Amino acid sequence: MSDVRMVAWAEGDRLLRFRAERSPEAEGLFGAIPRDREQLVAAARARIPDPERRRVALAALRPRWEELELPAVARKAIARLEDPETRIVIAGQQPALWGGPLMLAIKALSVIRVAEELTSAGLPAVPLFWIASEDHDAKEFRGGSVVLRDGPPVELGSPFDPGRRMLGTLEHRHDQRTRLAAIEPLLAAAPHGDCLRDRLSRILADRPVDEFQKLWIELFGGRGLLPVRPEWLRSLARPWIESELAAPGALAAEVDRGIARLSENALPVPIPEPAEFPFFWVDGEGARHRLRREGEQVRIGGRDGQLRSISELSQELVRDPDRASPDALLRPLVQDAILEPAVSVLGPTEFAYHLELLEAYPARNLQRPVLLPRARVRILDRDDEEILRGLGIDPASLAPGDTAADRVPSPEAGRRREELSEGAERFVVLVEKWAADDELEPALRKRCDRLGRRLRDDLRKLGDALGRGAAQDVVAERLAVERVLARLFPGGEEGERSAALLGFLLDYGESGLDAIHRCADPGDGQLRLLVLDRKKEICRDGV
Repeated sequence: MSDVRMVAWAEGDRLLRFRAERSPEAEGLFGAIPRDREQLVAAARARIPDPERRRVALAALRPRWEELELPAVARKAIARLEDPETRIVIAGQQPALWGGPLMLAIKALSVIRVAEELTSAGLPAVPLFWIASEDHDAKEFRGGSVVLRDGPPVELGSPFDPGRRMLGTLEHRHDQRTRLAAIEPLLAAAPHGDCLRDRLSRILADRPVDEFQKLWIELFGGRGLLPVRPEWLRSLARPWIESELAAPGALAAEVDRGIARLSENALPVPIPEPAEFPFFWVDGEGARHRLRREGEQVRIGGRDGQLRSISELSQELVRDPDRASPDALLRPLVQDAILEPAVSVLGPTEFAYHLELLEAYPARNLQRPVLLPRARVRILDRDDEEILRGLGIDPASLAPGDTAADRVPSPEAGRRREELSEGAERFVVLVEKWAADDELEPALRKRCDRLGRRLRDDLRKLGDALGRGAAQDVVAERLAVERVLARLFPGGEEGERSAALLGFLLDYGESGLDAIHRCADPGDGQLRLLVLDRKKEICRDGV
């Protein structure tokens, strides 16, 4: 059993909130913004794929998919793609250990749900998930926090040192048995530990990107999701990279004009200084390096990097397409040029990338997909909801940064604060009055002013301390709320960004994913509160 309710927009949601207003200014940036399923279907139908591009893309992807252990539903999705009228719905994310934070799974379920909505309305669609294995930020491998019911959270940090090597080239330092044994204490104590142990034993691999891909097939392949990796499409990406190599600074100029449009509307700009060459040069170790023009030549990497001519780089790129990797701004263009998705499901930062590229799509004669926000979901355990309700706290009103002291007022602490205010206010007002008295010497007035400001600050701090330390009448209640807040917002962040998918599956199993799937319908990206029951379930075979 589960139930869903909306959470009010937060301060950090201004881009999505601006889009949701559907003003002429918003539609000037986003394009026509669908208001309902009918408008979404019409917009996706208007994105007509090119049969030849689909044929070329499938020729590159089909051999890769044939190598994978895909469930029957996913194989039927491949067959549907043979019809160029079938629309593609795409989302993507960097791979992460044990599936990473929960938002990665939410994004996968969002793209599945959108494809289902289109298909049920008579427009066949297939969901794809772009595994961004060419990114090189090893912090992305962080698995998130497993928040235990009792005891401190267990952090699944990235085991890799920072560097420039692409994520898809990294290998685990420990063998599969050792890594599975490291999380065995978590599996042994959880309601769905036995089911998850079997699943994880099937997806283990030497490279974490392969492990992530197998987990995504295990969890979502039965829902029709197909994985795509950029290294499978490098030959098809080469012409687009060559065109940027031949016209350095062209994309940056277009992006600068997109940034100006964002700034006019006070919207976030995630990449304020676009690179002259919007791609990286990849060395023999799989590390990515920026290119910079120096006169008639191009330097690869830092100040000691190799100098090459554009002509030399172009010739090498023809011989070896693996030498170049798009950056965060070029990647959407290359992805959409090759796959021609009708719909892209995006997180808020990805939305901002696309808005920076507002002029780049028409400049390259590319069709921009319908841009939809992924579902945003806050998970609340049913037991925790009962704790909050019992204390008169609306779970939907909570936010990262809330404290138990804010939410559970203490009558005793309030009484002491009133005593403090009554006892000190008369004296502080007197000192402040002297500080404004023109008949006193300037030095004395200055001293009174300093004392008055210091007293105000110290009294505020003392009042806060009384709120925490003098609240013996609500100690148990505050402790209970602190534990709920720690589970809702691990590390002070929204749980979908910080709580591990592994921990979610341990608590709620695949029925928890089903619940997210049901509430991940296309919308404006407003946060939903999803209340879930923890219960034992029969293991499902994901293959």
